[in-house]
Amino acid sequence: MPTVSPSIRRKPRRFNHESRLLIGALVVAVPAVSALGIVLFRASGEPSGKLLLFGIVLLGTLALAVNLRQRAVYPLRTMANLLEALREGDYSLRGSNSRRDDAIGEVIIEINTLSQTLREQRLAVEEKSA
Repeated sequence: MPTVSPSIRRKPRRFNHESRLLIGALVVAVPAVSALGIVLFRASGEPSGKLLLFGIVLLGTLALAVNLRQRAVYPLRTMANLLEALREGDYSLRGSNSRRDDAIGEVIIEINTLSQTLREQRLAVEEKSA
C-alpha cells in the first residue's frame, strides 16, 4: 500500500471508490432483478422452483457486480504501484496490456513513457558526472 504524506491525507469517506462501484453496479441491476421476481412469482408453477431460479439470478447478478468492480479496480492499483515505484526512483517497472483504445491504457502508456524519460535523464546526469 502506498504511503501518503500527512499533508495529502483527506477526511475518510463513508464508502471508498471500490465500494461505490459495487453499489452502483447493484443499483443498476435492481430494476431488472425486481421485474424478474415479479414475473416469476406471478407465473404459475412450483414455488420452490421459482425461488431457486430467482436465487440463481440474484447470485449471478452479485457475481457480475463483483467482477465489474475487480475489473475496474485492478488497473487503478497497477497505476498506483507504477507511480509509487517512480516516486521511489525505480524506473524499471512497466505496466503491461496497455492499449491506446481506452483511457486507462493511455494512462499506463504515459506512465511507461514517463518512466523511460526519467530513466534516460538519470543516466544522462550520471554520465555527465562520471
